[in-house]
Amino acid sequence: MEVNLQKFENKNYQEYLEFYNRVHPDNQLGLEVLKETEGRYSAGAFMERYLLYSDNELIAATSLKQDLNKSSVVGIIVNMIIEPEYQHLEKILFTELLKKAQKHKPDYYKTSVRENWQHELDFYLQNGFVEIERMWESWLDLSSFDPKAFDWAEPKALANGISFKTLADFEDNEASQRMIYDLVSELLADVPHGEELEIWPFELWLERFWKGNLRIDESMFLAFDGKQAVGLSMLLKGRAADAMGTGLTGVKKNYRRKGIAQALKLQAAKYALDHGFAKITTSNHSINRPMLSINEAMGFEKEPAWVYLKKEINN
Repeated sequence: MEVNLQKFENKNYQEYLEFYNRVHPDNQLGLEVLKETEGRYSAGAFMERYLLYSDNELIAATSLKQDLNKSSVVGIIVNMIIEPEYQHLEKILFTELLKKAQKHKPDYYKTSVRENWQHELDFYLQNGFVEIERMWESWLDLSSFDPKAFDWAEPKALANGISFKTLADFEDNEASQRMIYDLVSELLADVPHGEELEIWPFELWLERFWKGNLRIDESMFLAFDGKQAVGLSMLLKGRAADAMGTGLTGVKKNYRRKGIAQALKLQAAKYALDHGFAKITTSNHSINRPMLSINEAMGFEKEPAWVYLKKEINN
């Protein structure tokens, strides 16, 4: 059977979103977050999405995205979403997708699936992909969260000479941007990853993160030792209207075990509560035990893990 994949256009966003949420009801997407995330590819990276129809009904969607975490090599993230009754087409779709990828001369392919999406997981494993890491996505139900249980954290941090601010306390200028970028770069380099992470250059970070629409200055919480930023917890616009999403949370090595991370997480939870949100989401590498422990103590409940897979190409 031949397939005729149509190039995705802006007019297809709502149709695609409804299709995705129907096929994967356990991983709902919101339009604003989807557009914002994909907008990062306008800054020197490629992304292609294709749609497959049967009798004018969308039955499959595929995509090729450049791996934004690597610049020294070309990695392509491949993805296929298929209506269950049409899963017999996956091999044909996959072959066609890789044909379209060849023009980019990739060094490897990556993909990710939920661990309970057994059919998809088996397909990639059978086609040369190997697992490289797992990420836990967790939810905190704010209706049952008791902030008082963690009131010890901020006094402990204050007793260690730490002060707290939000990004809203600073002017939006290069000095503030550099402060956040330098802190994020240092913290990211110390986060456990399945693979070595390449930090974006400052100008690229500005385009892909700072100029985006997910950041909320009032919910970017910072810890300081004097004038030095030593800790951070980002609370961003979430995938769903009633949820906020956690970005990077971390504390510099020399400032750990002082209650700082817990205090930052508590400030974030109180912000979400005060602004009427029902949930907070977060994602953590399965090997990041310290942060997982903090989230578990706060009551975050794990969803099935995301399994990240990779296929090296011998060019």
